[in-house]
Amino acid sequence: MTCSFGGEGRLGLAEQGRTSKDTSAGRYKCSGSWTKVHDPMILAVDGHYQADRAHVAGVAFERWSSAKPQAVYCNEICRAPAYVPGEFYKRELPGILTLLQAHDLSPGTIVVDGYVYLDGASKPGLGKHLYDALDGRTRIIGLAKSPLPGIGSQHALLRGKSSRPLYVTAAGLGLAHAKACIVSMHGGHRMPTLLKMADRECRRHCGSKEKARPARVLSQRPW
Repeated sequence: MTCSFGGEGRLGLAEQGRTSKDTSAGRYKCSGSWTKVHDPMILAVDGHYQADRAHVAGVAFERWSSAKPQAVYCNEICRAPAYVPGEFYKRELPGILTLLQAHDLSPGTIVVDGYVYLDGASKPGLGKHLYDALDGRTRIIGLAKSPLPGIGSQHALLRGKSSRPLYVTAAGLGLAHAKACIVSMHGGHRMPTLLKMADRECRRHCGSKEKARPARVLSQRPW
């Protein structure tokens, strides 16, 4: 297995190979064999908003390298909270918690679109609020497309052939471990395959003309 990731630090996976720095690319390259990371369930979540309706999708998969999901879960929430600058989590968090409750999901790790810590260390973002709401029982990885003030280069991650980094923060596991998980995900582009699927699934339901309800299960299907 071969992987590359940006930033310093020891990988959270058990390495039996070698690690070397490719300074020209600003990446670390790792070669050798690795102990496989296995979670009870990994869930990538994303939300899309249309007026006061939230459409939330969760893509469940078993291994970080999975190319296809185990199942896809979708929910709609009516009267979703309005976006408040600087308080993104107040809009996103209720939809994620409703999705977990509606489908009785208890994933080992959740990947969110956004930050766990807005400054990389202590200022809570969506991911940290989710981590606390779940009483710290679920590991949270935040994957953001744009840097925020205070987010250093150690959070940057280059995937595939992209020259544009993603930014990783985490709660419940170390940063190097979180980055190794994301870089091992399927897909040769900047965004992993199953994270792009979560985005597509929540957007797909926005065209629904059915009467909105306070919260309803839009779909739950094996893949």
